[in-house]
Amino acid sequence: MASIDKRPDGRYRARWREYAGGPQKVRHFARKRDAEQFLDAVRGDLAHGMYVDPAGGRTLFQEYAERWRSVQVHRTGTTTQVETYLRLNAYPQLGTRQLGAIRRSDVQAWVKELTGVLAPRSVELAYRWVATIFKAAVGDRLIASSPCIGITLPKCTGSCSPAVPATPPPQHPRLDVAPPSRPSSAASATSPPPRHSTPTAISGPTPTTRPATLSTSVCRPPSRLACALRLLRLRSRTSGNPDRSSAFLLGRSAARRRVRPVRHRPTCGCRR
Repeated sequence: MASIDKRPDGRYRARWREYAGGPQKVRHFARKRDAEQFLDAVRGDLAHGMYVDPAGGRTLFQEYAERWRSVQVHRTGTTTQVETYLRLNAYPQLGTRQLGAIRRSDVQAWVKELTGVLAPRSVELAYRWVATIFKAAVGDRLIASSPCIGITLPKCTGSCSPAVPATPPPQHPRLDVAPPSRPSSAASATSPPPRHSTPTAISGPTPTTRPATLSTSVCRPPSRLACALRLLRLRSRTSGNPDRSSAFLLGRSAARRRVRPVRHRPTCGCRR
């Protein structure tokens, strides 16, 4: 798919095709050696899929951008946005330049110029569309690489996006059980007292005082002081018996496991 022939003027013409049946590409050289080296490089790029058309870089940016925009599947709003940003912001500076002649420094200077007339978000959006077009040109093998690499964009300040107010944590109602009220003699004669009290939802700040205590007739376990006094009494009773005294002094020992534990008797008089 590549050949070299000599022209009547003494120059050498190198011819090649990107693919079988494709258009023929031509380039002239003054020496045959230069033509052979060029065709060797073209064959290597075609074999590795890295071939770039030398004439593709001479395509104007506006010409390729309009061709790219005509084949995109966009919504109506997106199509209008792309056309507006390219026509007002990109074409005046980059539209008449060739794709292969635009460098990274040119794109950075264009972004710097837009920063003085547009908001940071608008500058970023215009740059994104231009970078997308250059990326498509790389995919079409018109240029070897995109100049939109490492471009510094303006930073957005706090006024770019509306501030979202902080939402306070939700306040959950606190449930508290009201103390049971002792019914009067007249009410107890007509109807029995209720078995359970209805929980009441209390909103607002948490009360600092403890709820009222329940009736004193409820049997409660003895306090630590009562248990300590009872233990001292038992120790005094079993002071003469070493087997029984060791059961209370050794804790979870073998002597305690051999002794039958003393059952607790409630002091309130009720039965368990």
